[in-house]
Amino acid sequence: RGAERGGGRGTTQAWEAMTVIPEKHLLSRVGNALEAQSRGQHETSPSNLGAITRRMPCEPSPMPQRIPSGLSRPEQLLFLQKYLEFPFVPSFVGRCGGIVLDRVVHTLGSRGSRWWATITARLRAQKTWVQHRSGWSRRNALTDPKNYALSVCSNGRLSRSLSTHANIEFDDFTQFLSLAGGNELGLNPIRVHAHVKQQIPHHQLMAEVSLNGRYENCDSRTIEVPRAVSVHLSSSKSQSGFRYQGGLFEVMSAETKAESSRSGNAQDPLLKNFLVSKFLQFVGTFEKEVCLWKPKQESQTKSQSGGSGSSLSNFDVSRGWEKSYDYIKPKYNGKHGDSSIKKRSSYSSLLDTPYLNIGGVVGVLAQADLHSELRGQDGNVLNHQELAPGAGEDDFWTTKRIFASTGINMQFGNFSRRFLDFTSLSLKLDSGIPVQTLFPEKSLSQHGMPARTNIEHPLRPFASAETTASTNGFPSGQHGGNFLATYHQERHALTASFAQQLFGPVRVRVDGRCNIELNRPAKKDPGVSTLEQLGSTVRLSQNSQPELVYGVDIALPHLGGAARLALWYSPTQREGLGEIRLL
Repeated sequence: RGAERGGGRGTTQAWEAMTVIPEKHLLSRVGNALEAQSRGQHETSPSNLGAITRRMPCEPSPMPQRIPSGLSRPEQLLFLQKYLEFPFVPSFVGRCGGIVLDRVVHTLGSRGSRWWATITARLRAQKTWVQHRSGWSRRNALTDPKNYALSVCSNGRLSRSLSTHANIEFDDFTQFLSLAGGNELGLNPIRVHAHVKQQIPHHQLMAEVSLNGRYENCDSRTIEVPRAVSVHLSSSKSQSGFRYQGGLFEVMSAETKAESSRSGNAQDPLLKNFLVSKFLQFVGTFEKEVCLWKPKQESQTKSQSGGSGSSLSNFDVSRGWEKSYDYIKPKYNGKHGDSSIKKRSSYSSLLDTPYLNIGGVVGVLAQADLHSELRGQDGNVLNHQELAPGAGEDDFWTTKRIFASTGINMQFGNFSRRFLDFTSLSLKLDSGIPVQTLFPEKSLSQHGMPARTNIEHPLRPFASAETTASTNGFPSGQHGGNFLATYHQERHALTASFAQQLFGPVRVRVDGRCNIELNRPAKKDPGVSTLEQLGSTVRLSQNSQPELVYGVDIALPHLGGAARLALWYSPTQREGLGEIRLL
């Protein structure tokens, strides 16, 4: 702790910034539509050692309990190991056999320096135990390299405005042993992610590289993306509510077996083709939030709660638990002589005032395909297409998409009494629709998709993802797939979140999301009721299951709500995690 205090400004600069989204700020969550639509937004998941995964582009933003916590996973593990003497930290990952145990085994550099790195290891404990119960010897089960995973994470601050981040992850030790022995990794390559961020006035310039990345979608599918490279410029959040992002992207996506068969190149069932696309992309959004109700006698200045819709960096919050406490303490210090201060302070000074807010964001995404080519597994080019300027005035933007999110967020109670003094409910609707370009058949063929005709859906210029899968041979639930096809999918989702105090600082939480289908309202029939007409307009999607997350959180003492211990489990994804969340 002394080294942390002595680091001063350098301490905070050594850490990779992670956006912190306060729980009560609806707009900060709705406003993530820009990132969710353009590149895919990060969400918390124990499926990898960094506890962060990325959703597919054009998916709704993560549910509240799965928004990144504000503290990196290595930082949380180190805190639990050093101050609470945890030998390891458990989590649950169904795809890894069940319970896994994580621990930071080594650090390089220090928090007070401009560069530091961590080495984190994982033991698939439940899988190892099952092997032993099935007849494996204890030694063989414990020495099976497939029961271990390894991650090396590095963060650096080259200057006050320039930061770097890199992460290498080995899904099992066979990858590490193969790499150390100079052997080919074959069908199980390591995963690498790195980016460089440069802060410039009111903007951020970012270069990012991802190799063998994994993307998640709402249908509990994992999409493997062999390579994604981008350089983009994004605006900082402004008071006007307008934000934008634009850049150059290159994505290599693996074709599924069905796609390869349709292309006539599937003599070997394991043969994969790769679609490489280079494109320009621009995204612009406008967002607004309105407070409909808040008690006048309990209204506080926005600065005391971080400002409406503000996002804080963990540099500002995690420099030490003492600093967080010193920030919160003056608000409820009885020595100040403020007669409006309650006799019993709230368990969270950030959630001590009831309110009713609504907010929304609307945006547009446009892509210009510069070059696309189909490569075989050996790297040879099988087919390629380039943009032909002059084919039409609107032909440059081969993909257009409009999207919107709107929601309502409400809280009742002051979170100060011992029992049932806090209830919150939020509802959010996300919608995204591709817009038909001047030459839709050409636009689709450039992205490796067959031309579609006779589209009858009144709200769909392109067929939905489910329709495409059934008519073009894309079996549901299969890994891989054309990454860029997601920009041509229509997506509507309804998300609800509920939180209730049980006793003291303990709350239970439930988040749920379901995909819905929107249809044009039919003409009013005298024999059809309003509810029946509404049911024919809005229907639950039959091709996807609802996504649920159950959890409980406890506000940590002496921090005034600046941090809380959260436990959550998703039966849909079969994942569970315990973590420390900020704000």
